Amino acid sequence: MLIVFSFLIGVTPINSLIVCFIIHAILITFSIVWLKYFKMGPVELLLRCFTYWGKVPNKKKIIKESFNEACFT
Repeated sequence: MLIVFSFLIGVTPINSLIVCFIIHAILITFSIVWLKYFKMGPVELLLRCFTYWGKVPNKKKIIKESFNEACFT
């Protein structure tokens, strides 16, 4: 598929591989940031909204205490 894509847009396979790595890096960074604040991804949220026919809570609860205080007191 990489070779077909590279022939369609007229770039070498190495350049299209670099573009693929850049896209994957952006997606991984976005998903790490997204899942830090939300319980589920955006597509899963849409599917659950259509399944339950309503709004589904998605925000994570923020814990104010630090891990050490909660475990060692």
